[in-house]
Amino acid sequence: MWRFLGEFRQAKSREEIRSQTLEGWDVWSKPWCAHGDKDIVVPDLNDTSRRRYAQVRYAERDSSIFTFAVDYLEAGWRFYVPASQGEMGAFEAPEVQYEGFWRISSSEESDLPWPEPEDNWTGRAELLACLDRAETSAERVRYRGYSFCRLCDCANGSESLRLSGWEWPAGFRHYIAEHCVRPTFAFEQFILSQKSTQSRSGSLRKAKRPNPIVLK
Repeated sequence: MWRFLGEFRQAKSREEIRSQTLEGWDVWSKPWCAHGDKDIVVPDLNDTSRRRYAQVRYAERDSSIFTFAVDYLEAGWRFYVPASQGEMGAFEAPEVQYEGFWRISSSEESDLPWPEPEDNWTGRAELLACLDRAETSAERVRYRGYSFCRLCDCANGSESLRLSGWEWPAGFRHYIAEHCVRPTFAFEQFILSQKSTQSRSGSLRKAKRPNPIVLK
C-alpha cells in the first residue's frame, strides 16, 4: 500500500529549494539511492484513465532509512510513501512488470535474463502484429544513448515503451523479429490481449462515426 505525499514544482532559487519540505521531511538534504524494489504503478492525478510509473528510492531521514517513490514530471516531482491498510489515501500500487531487459553478457552474474532464440516458435507473426498495435498506444520514454543487440551487436533503440503496468525496450521487437526470441508467457499473453482491446476500440470508434451528409 502507498499514499500520495506531495508535489514540488521546479524551484526558481536555492532559497525556494531549501524551503521545500513534506510532512517534516527535507527532501533535498540527503542523496537519493536506488532501492532493491521494483518501480510502482501509480494513478495519474491529472487523468484518472491513465497510470504513471514511480521510481522507488530511499534516503536517510532522522538517522534511519526512509523509503519513498518519486514520479518525475516535466515541471517537477510527485512523492509517494508506503501506507498501512485503511490509512487515509492509501491505495494499491502494483510493481511495474519488465520484459526484454537483458544482462550485459551471457556470463555476467545478474538477475536479468539472456535472450534465447526459439526457432520452432510458430506464433511469432501474430505476436509481432499485436505488438505493433500495442506500441502505437504505449507511452515512449527516451533514454540517453543506444542499446545494442546482445546477439548481433547492432544499435537497437534508445527508448522504452510503457503500457498497462508493463515496460519493455523499443528494441525488443528486433529480438522477436530477427532472432526469434520468445517473450515470457505473461508478456506474450498481455500483448496478444491487445488484439481484442484494439478490435473493441475500433468497433466503438466506428459505431460513433456520424453518417455522411449527402447533398442533393
